[in-house]
Amino acid sequence: IDSFETEDPSGALLVTTVRSRPEMHIVKQADLAVVEAGAPLVYTINYSNTGNANATGVVITDTYDAHVNFVSASPMPDDGDNVWELGLLAGEGGNGTIVVTVTVDVPLTDTLPLTNLVEMTGREVADVYSATAVAEVNSAPTLGISIQDAPDPIHAGQTITYTIAYSNTGNANATNTVITATWDSHLGSISANPAPTSGNNVWHLGQLDGLNGYGTIVVTATVNGPLPPDAVLDSSVRLGCSQLAGTVSDFEETEVNAVDLELIASYDDNTVYPGKWVTYTLNYANHGDVPAAGVVLTATRPAYTDYRGSGWSTTDGTVYTRNLGTLGVGASGSVQFVVSIQTADGGGGSQVLPSGLTQLYPTFSIGDDHSFGLDSNATDNESSSFIGVPDLVVESITVSPETILVGTPVTFTVRVRNQGTGPAWNPNGKLPFYVNVFLDQDPPPSYPSSAVSPDVWGVSTPIYPGQVRDVQLSYSGFSTMGEHIAYAKVDNYYYPDNPTVWQRFSLVPESDESNNVFGPVGVEMGQGTFNVYLPLVLRNYH
Repeated sequence: IDSFETEDPSGALLVTTVRSRPEMHIVKQADLAVVEAGAPLVYTINYSNTGNANATGVVITDTYDAHVNFVSASPMPDDGDNVWELGLLAGEGGNGTIVVTVTVDVPLTDTLPLTNLVEMTGREVADVYSATAVAEVNSAPTLGISIQDAPDPIHAGQTITYTIAYSNTGNANATNTVITATWDSHLGSISANPAPTSGNNVWHLGQLDGLNGYGTIVVTATVNGPLPPDAVLDSSVRLGCSQLAGTVSDFEETEVNAVDLELIASYDDNTVYPGKWVTYTLNYANHGDVPAAGVVLTATRPAYTDYRGSGWSTTDGTVYTRNLGTLGVGASGSVQFVVSIQTADGGGGSQVLPSGLTQLYPTFSIGDDHSFGLDSNATDNESSSFIGVPDLVVESITVSPETILVGTPVTFTVRVRNQGTGPAWNPNGKLPFYVNVFLDQDPPPSYPSSAVSPDVWGVSTPIYPGQVRDVQLSYSGFSTMGEHIAYAKVDNYYYPDNPTVWQRFSLVPESDESNNVFGPVGVEMGQGTFNVYLPLVLRNYH
């Protein structure tokens, strides 16, 4: 103790050591635990000094993940984009905050962790203070595909071009990417650039980068015909990858234009006779939606006829052609094909149909050169106008009453069948024809007409092919007893004032004029019953 009243101080010296040091802390957090690839990500760094001494030379260094990019910070770094030189950080609660904004790379693999490390150092401390923030990437491919055609509409025989465009606009790469096409069944000769890796419709693309991955495939094919009317080509594509459970797809419908030629042959009178001129009217049209070029009509002349028309050409006398040129959309017209029916000598100078002429069956067709593709409906490119020829026969004669006496009225029932292919009628107005009975005539009635007048007259209405008609003829009665004979004849006509008719075919022109006479049938008088003869074999008398 030192004082003026005392002598020099004396005693022990006491020394107290003061201890102080910084206690620094740093924490880093990301604003998102899961962040989309390509999206912004914000980190917040909080730092402090809770020690009883100031920290000097404080430096904070942020190490960014390799898949993020610095955008901004508050406050801005002092060195580069990741170093803050704080200098003095006061003890007893000195603190601060740094906010850093980055963007996440794109594309990135889904669930990729983004790790960010921040470190803080100072002169008074040997330790490095650090904190880590981790965010997980959320990403997926976004696939797109389209298919476009050209030309549209198209016609059979043309080449169609498909352009397939594909892309990945997502924030992740697509791996094991595959395009599969489904082609319409009417396409052929399919080729592509680049070429498919499997068949003619599969492309294994491998990896398709996200954000800007894209490509194009050009496919060409031939449209095969014929196609049905109003046909549409349906082709589609789909795109898939390992990252997606499903696929994306697109389809293209291509309208098909086609020629649709139609031909209808008509003839308004289906009765034939020797020497008759038959005029066939051929009505043609193009119902398609493209022109038909090089249109040709073809006609096959029926047997037993002679060509009588004009405007047709032939090299063999059987097949005739007629050039129509180009038939526009919706165009139509008509032409005629004329033939005459050949005649034959039926004996005695009478003209009859040639033996074997049972029907007239010409065939007509229309076609083009396929410049605009095959016909969409070829089923109506052919037509025929069938004309049948009748053939009358008498199948039986029955007589009534059961007891026939002199002067007793008698009824003859003559059964007539048309075993031909055409209706039997008088071609002059499709009128009836005669059925007659000749009694006790020797020689039998002749054909095709008989100059001897029949004893009993009857009339039959027209008989169609396959039909049977029972014609009843009334007779005043026999004048004598004994056995009589009867012949029946169908279609007997004798009219000397009109020899051009009766000398040719009587009234009904038939394929066989020689089988129109039936008999003889015996008729006995004075009996309680009468005999009916139904021969199994038709007896024809010449």
